[in-house]
Amino acid sequence: MPIARTPASAVGLDSLPILYRGVVVPPGVPFLAGAAVGIIGVGSIGCGSIGSVGGLFNEYVLCGALPGDYPETFTGFLMQTLNPCDEGMVICGRGSRVVPIVEFGASLVAGTEVYLSDTPGEVTQTPPGGRILRVGFALNDVEMILVTDYYL
Repeated sequence: MPIARTPASAVGLDSLPILYRGVVVPPGVPFLAGAAVGIIGVGSIGCGSIGSVGGLFNEYVLCGALPGDYPETFTGFLMQTLNPCDEGMVICGRGSRVVPIVEFGASLVAGTEVYLSDTPGEVTQTPPGGRILRVGFALNDVEMILVTDYYL
């Protein structure tokens, strides 16, 4: 099992998670904290200036394992709930500890692999029907270690 970083919710000066800044692509519904997301581009898509240099920012989309659900863009997990055009952070560093959204509200089983789910934005511990992308290992019933260097 990989060594984990300090949880993003307990960040101190001695242990910062690796993060990307961006916005949810409108139109859409809020993306919940812990959602699996990918970056589909960098641009300006009707959100106006949100403080990023030149009005450009990463555009987040919910990722799922099925074709058309952007599995190839998986970047990490949202650190907080975001509404369309809200600016926020994605936890993406290998070894980061995150609390993902688990398919069907299930609990994770510690020590087992966690995969990107067929349901966009969620994870599962059952290999999905789409692209099999292991995103980490469960630490306990709600938390996982992010490890994204495995495809089938």
